[in-house]
Amino acid sequence: MHRDSSWRSGSSGGGTIEAVAFDYGGVLGFEIDPSVTREMARAAGASHECFVRAFYECRPRYDAGELTSAEYWADVVGGARETTTGVETAASGAVTSVASAVDERFSADSAAEQQSGSRDIHGESSSFAGHRPGLVPGGDGQDGGLAQVLTHLDIVGWSRIDPIMVRWMHALRKNGLRLIVLSNMPREMEEPLLSGRGWSELLEARVVSGAIGASKPSAEIYRVAAARLKLAPEKILFLDDRAENVDGARQAGFHAVHYRDPRALRGVLEVEYARLPVDALPRDTSRDD
Repeated sequence: MHRDSSWRSGSSGGGTIEAVAFDYGGVLGFEIDPSVTREMARAAGASHECFVRAFYECRPRYDAGELTSAEYWADVVGGARETTTGVETAASGAVTSVASAVDERFSADSAAEQQSGSRDIHGESSSFAGHRPGLVPGGDGQDGGLAQVLTHLDIVGWSRIDPIMVRWMHALRKNGLRLIVLSNMPREMEEPLLSGRGWSELLEARVVSGAIGASKPSAEIYRVAAARLKLAPEKILFLDDRAENVDGARQAGFHAVHYRDPRALRGVLEVEYARLPVDALPRDTSRDD
């Protein structure tokens, strides 16, 4: 029996949806673990507040591929230290021990997760499990080693996947929908975060800003995503947690939903995209009478 892979939308204009495009951080994956940014700040010899501010202020150019990882971390650490007082810079050996301690904690979390059975129904883990890259020792001096450690911790911190969204991805694929990741992400993070993980096999394609030199919400990144799928933009539903990226997608011709959490997503889909499968998403029971 042939499965119809076009899903008619509800009130959003009667088009067809053949693919779903996911942002990574904040949609498929959770935001970076604050405990990791604290360890990053400690390794950098900066206060957590100053480090996080510099981390995000410098991020757009890194995501866009305009900075190498070494240049990005030099800007972050320099900016964070400049506004920090009373915090000593960690010695080289201490920097490596910070990364090792984080690795041990995440490994322990993964082991506990497997013992408790807290994976989803497809055996997916919400953390990096055994897929984290090993820390590369050395580097050109202390700052080079620090940049390597911070890159490693950056990957670890963004590695946690929402198992609810993974279940929904499986349901979408089962019903004939095509899947793609469309993310503002540095080139260095694409392989460790988007390859070799069970759920990543569900993806037909991925578009990463650092690899193509264009970031959301520019029109170019949406054009590339549609071209990778060989679909007209109006056949793609895009999910992102940032309003400006949702607006950019709509201007590029995509259907788009401003993502907040799985329950809210189900509520929007039931109204606007009624034929898309939603049973894998939790219901918002607060709306029940």
